[in-house]
Amino acid sequence: MRQVHDDSAEAAAQTQTLRVASAQVLGIALLAAACVVVVWWGALDAAFVFDDVVRIVQREERFAARGAWYAVFDGSQRPLVDLTLAWNYAAGGLDPRGYHAFNIAVHAAAAGVLAMLVSVLLHTLRMRAAIRIPPAWDPAVALSIALLWALHPLQTSAATYVIQRAESMAALCTLSAALLLVLGVERRSVALRLAAGCAVVGAMCSKPTAVAAPFVLLALDMWLWSGGARRAFGQRPVFHTLAFASVGLLAVLGVTAGLVGGSGRMAGYGADVPGMDSISYLGHSVRALGFYCCTLCDTGMLAIDRGTEAISSGWFLLAGLAAIAGLVAATVLGWRRWWGFLPVVFAMLLAPTTSIVPIADVAVDHRMYLPSAVLAIAAVALGARIAARTANGRAFVAAALALLIVLEVRATIARNRVYADPIALWSEVVAQSPGHARGYINRAGLLIEAGRLEEAERDLDEAARLQPGHPTLAANRAILAIHRGEPEQAIELFATLGRDRRWEPALLGARADALRAVGRLDEALRDYEVASERAPGDARFRMLVGLVLSQLERNDEAIDAFAAAHALAREPELRASAAFNLGNAHYRLGRTDEAVAWYDRALADNPDHEGARRWREEAMKHG
Repeated sequence: MRQVHDDSAEAAAQTQTLRVASAQVLGIALLAAACVVVVWWGALDAAFVFDDVVRIVQREERFAARGAWYAVFDGSQRPLVDLTLAWNYAAGGLDPRGYHAFNIAVHAAAAGVLAMLVSVLLHTLRMRAAIRIPPAWDPAVALSIALLWALHPLQTSAATYVIQRAESMAALCTLSAALLLVLGVERRSVALRLAAGCAVVGAMCSKPTAVAAPFVLLALDMWLWSGGARRAFGQRPVFHTLAFASVGLLAVLGVTAGLVGGSGRMAGYGADVPGMDSISYLGHSVRALGFYCCTLCDTGMLAIDRGTEAISSGWFLLAGLAAIAGLVAATVLGWRRWWGFLPVVFAMLLAPTTSIVPIADVAVDHRMYLPSAVLAIAAVALGARIAARTANGRAFVAAALALLIVLEVRATIARNRVYADPIALWSEVVAQSPGHARGYINRAGLLIEAGRLEEAERDLDEAARLQPGHPTLAANRAILAIHRGEPEQAIELFATLGRDRRWEPALLGARADALRAVGRLDEALRDYEVASERAPGDARFRMLVGLVLSQLERNDEAIDAFAAAHALAREPELRASAAFNLGNAHYRLGRTDEAVAWYDRALADNPDHEGARRWREEAMKHG
């Protein structure tokens, strides 16, 4: 009897299998993301540090005054990042927790996308008979790679350090582009491939170093499907054309001009780096590569900043040369195997920052954020090979991976505690780079804020010995003089600052504090007003303008200034202070009803405000 083949039943079974597999992949991705959130929860307590102060605290008020979308059109080289920062400010002001929550979400999403990408690649490679591990291992392999990468303490440099969300956002977009490309090719979906091209644009708008993304995706296409660049463009012309066309954004964003003429807004690369040419930077890059390899194994070498001397050891040069030799050997040996793709991608991802393009900071931890994912893939792939070929290999590899991940979790939690203590963070820099003046200067600024003035002076003395002409040295000495009750000396030090530094809002405010302390109120008022114009969203400067106007008995003008401060203030304590000063100004003018109303508003924001309570009673007596 002739057997009837039921095509519809087979198709339904295949569809059901695909749904189960998709649900499994999504579940692994969500589990990886959840693990990241749990481990990184302590990062919510971290403060703004280093470049966060300049690129967030001192800029967000301007975005608040002009609207979040202003960030996109502000000439930024990272418009997508600046837009997210402006949204953070709009949602919660300068509360660091909101910024850190966003960073954690991006890092968790990147871990989830990496897990999905690995799962899809395993399926693709298996269909081409390129790997032999059992399909049942796929979830464990994908989850292990995602966790081994995402939970490493090295990633705090991008996931906890707020301003470096540029690195994690660019990585998330790049991983998403790779995932969408693989799915688009396997499912023959033009829409998915176009979405992948848009993800490349997002990466480029997050950080210029994402210039590597189109090359990585082309290499992925060549290794998995086309076998050559010409065939890749021939088979997927729209996608690759869009991906490489996005490189043109670098010219629009001012990055290209900065490379050759120093005209980019963000200095410190290309022609902007004094005393550094491509050849000398290449030598530093080899040492930096060796240094990065060491930081993966020794988390005690991690630091938020470091000087060139930190990578000067000959051991780092040898390690860098060994790493380069290993990458070349792996590429040659694996040219016709799937894993030959890994060293090529690793080199591509590091090339924009660790090659011949001079960058002021020759070695920073966050540059290994995405490249380290390649190393995690290689490590787990090697482990899977061992597990498949030896009798007890599976148990041994599982135990080794579990131990590594546990050690990473402990180190990451400890690292996030360091980020919550900026003085400890900069003490780390001083310990690792004792010849780096910036470490002492930045720690001194924090010590001044903490009232540890003698320690701050020692740090500034050491910085002066190392780099007498450092542009921030005189500013910190001036602020130290203010805290010591020596405003005249502070005024003299402020006068030595360069023209550009003198007009920074924070330093204008500090100089005004000194001028006010010696009774030069008109000059202090001028500096506070200029600082307020340069940081129009900062309520504190409007408050200080009002206080000086009150001292000058210009109470009507003071009321306007305090009202502006009250309207701008986001923190309850600051709003209460502005309302209290408004009450005082009205009281001095004999407007007791208005004064009582403002004292009430101050107490509503801060019920413990003793001044508002006392003067409210006084105003009620005379009302």
